[in-house]
Amino acid sequence: MLYVDGEIDPMNWAKVIETCGNESFFEELAIGLHQASSYESVVVFEYIKGKQPNVLFHDLEERYVQPALNVFLQGGYLLDPFVIAIDKGIESGLYRLKDLAPDDFFTSEYYLSYYQGSGLKDEINIIARISDEKVIIISLGLRQHTVNSNTREFQYLCKKRPILIAFLKKHIDLLSQQSEVEENDFDSQLSIAFNNFGRDVLSEREREIILLILKGYSSKAIAGLLEISPDTVKVHRKRIHRKLDITSQAELFSLFLSSLSMIKHNNDADPLALYLAEFELPVRSDID
Repeated sequence: MLYVDGEIDPMNWAKVIETCGNESFFEELAIGLHQASSYESVVVFEYIKGKQPNVLFHDLEERYVQPALNVFLQGGYLLDPFVIAIDKGIESGLYRLKDLAPDDFFTSEYYLSYYQGSGLKDEINIIARISDEKVIIISLGLRQHTVNSNTREFQYLCKKRPILIAFLKKHIDLLSQQSEVEENDFDSQLSIAFNNFGRDVLSEREREIILLILKGYSSKAIAGLLEISPDTVKVHRKRIHRKLDITSQAELFSLFLSSLSMIKHNNDADPLALYLAEFELPVRSDID
């Protein structure tokens, strides 16, 4: 171990440096992060704006792979606080889930499906902006405790943040000469589908509200964002439930994921309308 500022540095930086630009880089980085902290899992994503995230590395236990990655990659990422913040231009840095999540996020169906479904109690992300469009995300997962009970380790990572981000950027730069993965048109189609969700079935205001609900905003927060009263938001929520014949956020979330799966290649249709038509599900339009 190295001594930094008179203290033992738990990360084996030599191994990380030696593998920069090689296939084993993320594995060595993950080992170092585990040595330096008690975070139980490391997942590395490459995210290009408007496209489905690409998993570059993970050391998840087998029992967590399906619940942790499937919901996220099949459309859940469109509701993820970290991805939303990245799309809004958040700078490179170290971020805690609680600092980016909307007020009702921890009771949202996405949180219950993705986080609780994969055993996660908390998460921090190291975000490295490679360009305006491309970002590398290192997700550190906690399953036994939370960031609040891990303050010293979090402070250590905050202190090492510039080094970690510099290594990530250098690694990606060294890989830039290698052949790129072919683009998947389905990636951009998911983003289009998300933007079109409910377009042909709901009013524009109802569509705005339903997307904010899916992201984890409360009625009070939605009212503030849209500059309307909380009571008006509640009225819209009731109308949405009646129109779609649903009674809970769980049903809404399931409808959202099922609808995204309906989108066709180069299809600019409303995925919700496609799904309802496919299964001959009625939409109530006779609502007072």
